[in-house]
Amino acid sequence: MIGYREMIVDLVLLDLQDFDVILGMDWLASYHASVDCFGKRVTFSILGQPDFSFEGKHVDKPLLGRHILIVRDYPDVFLDDLPSLPLEREVEFTIDLAPGLALISKALYRMTPMELKS
Repeated sequence: MIGYREMIVDLVLLDLQDFDVILGMDWLASYHASVDCFGKRVTFSILGQPDFSFEGKHVDKPLLGRHILIVRDYPDVFLDDLPSLPLEREVEFTIDLAPGLALISKALYRMTPMELKS
């Protein structure tokens, strides 16, 4: 619910340092939304309804798991403390080829005759 308007949305809580909110382009387009990043405002222009908008506000305390509806509905499945995302790690990953074999290099799609000429 945004104000008194009911809108279908699938929210996922992520502990991301660089983002405040992630809104999908398909979802925004389905509600004819305009995003004002500087004003931290999203305005909706749904056909046949008056325009409405909402603004983001800074929250000082973190959102706890018990405040999330799905977590409240299934407390036996979720941890009391939500773990953060794993730290960035440099992982060395290789696939060793058998002796005498080489990598196969193929185009991901068929090229048109015009593309083949260039």
